Amino acid sequence: MPAKKDIAVRAAKWVGPLAAEAAARLWKNPETRQTAREQAAHLVRRRGSSTDDLIETIGILRSEVIYLEESADDEEEAERARAWRTQVDRCEHAAQLLKAPGSTRAERSALATKVSSLRSEIFGAYLLELDEDAQTGDSHEQ
Repeated sequence: MPAKKDIAVRAAKWVGPLAAEAAARLWKNPETRQTAREQAAHLVRRRGSSTDDLIETIGILRSEVIYLEESADDEEEAERARAWRTQVDRCEHAAQLLKAPGSTRAERSALATKVSSLRSEIFGAYLLELDEDAQTGDSHEQ
C-alpha cells in the first residue's frame, strides 16, 4: 500500500486548482480528511487499465456521484451529477462488454481514457462538495 502522503500527491494530480484548494481545507478537518483520504486511496489502488480495475474504479465513481446527487444544493448541481451517473453507467456497461472474448487492447485503452477523465472530474467535484458541506455543517451519508 502506498504511503498516505503518496496517496494525496497522486490524487492531487487528478483535480484542478479549485478542488486542490478544497482538498487543502479538507485536510485540516479530521473527519473530512479521513473521508477524502479513503476515496483517494481507493482510486489510487485502482488506477490500472485492466477491465477489473476499470470496473472497480467505476464503482468508486458511482458512490461519489451518488454523494454529489444527494448533496446537490441546486438543480444545476443535481443535473451535473445525473449526467455523470449516465456516463458512469455507460462506462460500466462498456467494461462488462470488454470482459467478453474478442475485446481489443484499443477498446480497453479508450475506456481507460474515458474513466480517467471522469475520475478527474468527479473526484474534483466530490472534494469541492465535501469541503462545501464541511463549511456549512451539512452531513450526507456515503
